[in-house]
Amino acid sequence: MKEYFFSKQFSKKYKKLIPAKQDAVDTALDLYLVEPDASCLRRHKLKGKYAGQTSISAGGDLRIHLIDEDDIIIIVIVNVGTHSQLY
Repeated sequence: MKEYFFSKQFSKKYKKLIPAKQDAVDTALDLYLVEPDASCLRRHKLKGKYAGQTSISAGGDLRIHLIDEDDIIIIVIVNVGTHSQLY
């Protein structure tokens, strides 16, 4: 089973989210661990300055950036925020 770890940047931004959005992030991450290809996550690889990272949706405009190597069981959660905050 995969595990995830949070970067300092993610933790700071996560704490600033309202509780409902924190719950949405938690739900998206839990789903990603068991079903990473779930259509509601809208998972896709990023390009440009975020190359090597993956973006998933936590509902609405809320996105989570993560690094997930197929051969490694650790997911590093890099960033969280709205589409306009991240891009």
